[in-house]
Amino acid sequence: MTRITPEQQTVREISAAADLDAAALADLGGRVARFVIDRFVNTGEYPRAPVDALSGLASSGDSGAEAAGGTLIFTHLVEGLSDQFSPLLADLYDRVFAQIIQHQRQIPGAGELDERLRAFGLSTEEDIYSRRLAIRHRGVPQPPAPGSLGRIVVLSRVTLGADVAVTSVLLGRLREIHPDTPITLIAPRRIRELFAQDPGIEILESPYPRRGPLVDRLLVWVRMMKSIGTLEGPGTLFVDPDSRLTQLGLLPLTRNDAMYRIFESRTLGAGTEACLGQLAADWAARTFGGPESPGPYIRLGANHIEIGKATAGRMRGSGGRRIVAISFGVGGNTDKRSGDVFERGLVLGILAQGHRIVLDLGIDSDLERSRSLLAELRAQGVRVLEAGPGRIDIPGDMPVDVLAWDGGVGQFSALVREADLYAGYDSAFQHIAAALDVPVVAVVLGSPGPVFRARWTPYSEAPVRVVPSLYTQDPEDPEDLAARALDSVSELLGA
Repeated sequence: MTRITPEQQTVREISAAADLDAAALADLGGRVARFVIDRFVNTGEYPRAPVDALSGLASSGDSGAEAAGGTLIFTHLVEGLSDQFSPLLADLYDRVFAQIIQHQRQIPGAGELDERLRAFGLSTEEDIYSRRLAIRHRGVPQPPAPGSLGRIVVLSRVTLGADVAVTSVLLGRLREIHPDTPITLIAPRRIRELFAQDPGIEILESPYPRRGPLVDRLLVWVRMMKSIGTLEGPGTLFVDPDSRLTQLGLLPLTRNDAMYRIFESRTLGAGTEACLGQLAADWAARTFGGPESPGPYIRLGANHIEIGKATAGRMRGSGGRRIVAISFGVGGNTDKRSGDVFERGLVLGILAQGHRIVLDLGIDSDLERSRSLLAELRAQGVRVLEAGPGRIDIPGDMPVDVLAWDGGVGQFSALVREADLYAGYDSAFQHIAAALDVPVVAVVLGSPGPVFRARWTPYSEAPVRVVPSLYTQDPEDPEDLAARALDSVSELLGA
């Protein structure tokens, strides 16, 4: 009887993944990631068969199988490789995704992907991997001289929090060193509101699907390259913050790699506890020149700032109450969420300290949970006012304990700007608050470990407190977690 090897068993389980529920799929994803990583780290062998099976599942033509394949690849294997911030695992990622790209370019409907890759001289998996390896290990190019560039094209990291934590730091340095050079930021639509006041930054929208067939995510690069073709000219510099739009640098932006810079977010700072914002600032200073590098760069619209100031003034009232901005959004990642007991405890605790709250209601499932929280608060006599886009009218005869915001990123960011403190889960708004120099209490749960927590700690001149600490991994009691977060709120507000 032929014995099935662990690799063959892994492939079999991947092939049957479409029939698994969410919990079983997550369990399989963890085991697949461990198998691939352990085989590579412990033996130096690269297991190709499971990666081929994953790529095939994600392009099978069956929507359930494709969804399962996408989850296994991105949520478990790719994040498992990236979240360790290890040079060795960054190399393994390059091998994995070069193989995936090579597989996907050969499926029906991917002809444009194959054609575009060949135009860059990338005909094989080895071509894709070798180019990426050469870029990672090249020396630091000389900073381009001020005034020497015709245009700068910067890619988004796709998620808003990462764009504030990393991409905005690079933009700030580029705007400082090359103030007269037009910058095109290729990004999802909603980032526009964070740079509304800077006419030197043009936003070229490029949505990136987080669901659906794997090849659709690669075809985003094809469509993006058509737009880039109209931008590239003499002196065009391409800046990649380790973007998902290039699958972390594996898909090229220009044939002239001398005009390409990539922030190696997963390998720089290895062995340190520096946050990504600080690493990006240091890299930007070396790469683009200039003195000590600035922090995150946000330029909110004047109208939003005006409304934010007026609203904060009304909320403070004659007693000058402190304002705490809060977001319980987790972007669909429920591992980051403690739950209703914690959220209710934190809000009521802050109100008990005599402060007032601006609460972002979030989107999708976050919105549903936030409305449930508001109902509980009203039942306990908390004065809640819901507001949306446009002016925020707080009646003079109705003091507001909680202003619940249901609207765009720009206006809530302006409300955060006027707050005395921000508290919330590990999400975009903690980085926005940090960029606006508002003190932050960041509640970080479900992270892979202390290095991940350190990397994603907000970068700011204002104080930042991470709850629980960087070195705590044990599950948290929600009431105890709320008490610890409230202690940090009291500390930072001097209450």
